[in-house]
Amino acid sequence: AQLGFVLAWSPVEAARTVLSERPDLVVFGHVHFARLGRLLKRLSPASRHWYVVYGIEVWHPLSKAIRRGLAEAERVLSISDFSRKELAKNGDVPESRINLLPCALDAVWQEKQTARVDEVRSGSPTVLTVARLAAAEGYKGVDTVIRALPGVRRRVPDVVYEVVGDGDDRPRLEELARQIGVADSVRFLGRLGEDALAAAYARCSVFAMPSEKEGFGIVFLEAALFGKPSIGGRHGGTPEVIEDGVTGLLVESGDVDALAAQIVQVVRDDGHGSELGKAAAKQLNEKFTYGVFRRSLEDLFASAVARREGGAEAWTRS
Repeated sequence: AQLGFVLAWSPVEAARTVLSERPDLVVFGHVHFARLGRLLKRLSPASRHWYVVYGIEVWHPLSKAIRRGLAEAERVLSISDFSRKELAKNGDVPESRINLLPCALDAVWQEKQTARVDEVRSGSPTVLTVARLAAAEGYKGVDTVIRALPGVRRRVPDVVYEVVGDGDDRPRLEELARQIGVADSVRFLGRLGEDALAAAYARCSVFAMPSEKEGFGIVFLEAALFGKPSIGGRHGGTPEVIEDGVTGLLVESGDVDALAAQIVQVVRDDGHGSELGKAAAKQLNEKFTYGVFRRSLEDLFASAVARREGGAEAWTRS
């Protein structure tokens, strides 16, 4: 026996496929598809529905229509325990129906950039952030890092802060750096291609994104690939990726003084930073590679097959 399933990223594609193939399982890539899911359930009642949740989309009470769609779902896959709890609270979904499926590092990018992993860092001590510079995502904490720089420069005068990313909040952040007198230490690099991004990770001393809330934080995995320690916010899903004092450091959101002290601690003590970075790389290989992700997803599909066919292990993909 086989289990047929559909990965639905386009509403039109999902509707067309469900109508033509009547799949056993439809996996929706976003909870906002739950409204469409209710319609598809009526068109193909035997099809089971799964949803994937990430972060910000479930950090607030969900609409009645989305809650109704999720109520008909067999299960939901969440990238972090934090997002799982937020969905349970805001979407009326029992945690027993929400399975963890943590993110993984992009396997193609990882293989391509492996040669850079052992590049020797040179030049000034460098702090790196990679994030969208959107006003709606000001919670990422780029402004907190900028505000921490005066305190860092008193101990590490030649420190450099590189910011990769772009968006409508960039002018405000650039003006903030000028206002507090650290513009000469901050480099806004904009959006970078794959190779340039890898080079930025390779040359940094520490990755910092003291976010107020993260669903997970793929960028912490990217830094770990290059053996770099990360400083993140003690909030949201970040503590599930950064083990405080082991693979990196955690700080309360907005605590400028604590962040400055942590940056100084890492960049002035190469041995400490190196140990944190090695532990981060080890954790990446043990928990967050594509191979681990794939095995976890295969287990979830296998359990669905077992429930449907009493132990059958095969399925088909549409």
